[in-house]
Amino acid sequence: MDRSGLVSVGVASAPVPAKFETVPLRRPKRIRWVSFLVVVALIACAVVALLSMILEAQYHRLIARAIANGSVPVNAGTVEHHRQVMAAVAGPLAFGTGALFVLWFYRAYSNLSRLGISPLRYGKGWAIGAWFVPILNLFRPKVIADDIWRGSDVTLPVESRLPGKQAPLTFAVWWVTFILSGIASGVGLGLQHAATTLTTLKTGSAVLLAGYLGRAIAALFAAMVVYEITVRQSKRIRAFEKGMLPPVPGQLPERRAHELEALRTPGGPPCPACGFENHPMAASCGACHKRF
Repeated sequence: MDRSGLVSVGVASAPVPAKFETVPLRRPKRIRWVSFLVVVALIACAVVALLSMILEAQYHRLIARAIANGSVPVNAGTVEHHRQVMAAVAGPLAFGTGALFVLWFYRAYSNLSRLGISPLRYGKGWAIGAWFVPILNLFRPKVIADDIWRGSDVTLPVESRLPGKQAPLTFAVWWVTFILSGIASGVGLGLQHAATTLTTLKTGSAVLLAGYLGRAIAALFAAMVVYEITVRQSKRIRAFEKGMLPPVPGQLPERRAHELEALRTPGGPPCPACGFENHPMAASCGACHKRF
């Protein structure tokens, strides 16, 4: 006889105990398509930075020759034109990549609460605002990136606090090169624009060379960070949608509630780990799968 038949003759089905109430969570946002675009854009930025570094190296040699010979080399105009073209390409590319990265960053951070991670260290708006607030933008985006990586662990229960795990070294390399390359590029361009002598112009070019190299390294490591977080969070999203995240004692994901109601034996021996009432002959807990 099915459940409706039992109810019709006055036998009510046992409700799920209060300690196994469902945990309402919103559906997480997909980030794979955004991360793909971000990775492609970051690789393009790395290529442009390397090309800019090559052109800047040529420009640096021209300045050194001009200092040594006391005259401007013939091909100086061509090299300067190529530098201007590359700068015109690099600017919009960097802006578009930054916009895509912040969009992906916000979606990934917002997913943490949707995947049962609470409380977050900062509000979701800081995933965007942290990049634009002076001083804070030197360290808070890195802290949030670490939190995204920590909170995307598939082994965390369906409701969990952020663990204190150390983020991979990739994250530190990305952030250090990103900050230092930005400083070097700003100083190099400033020296070149304010230069009144060839020596100062040469110094600015050397600093800018270091900035371009740092940009290329930072872009490649940023692509690695995006990939690592996306793969890690996608695993947690799949586990969440299939109801396979580890349960918290006394609470279970909404997707598994009906299954547990069918498995529970009222009055049966409770599991020592989660308290679920199992059949006396069960070899493992139907809720947390702990073996008896």
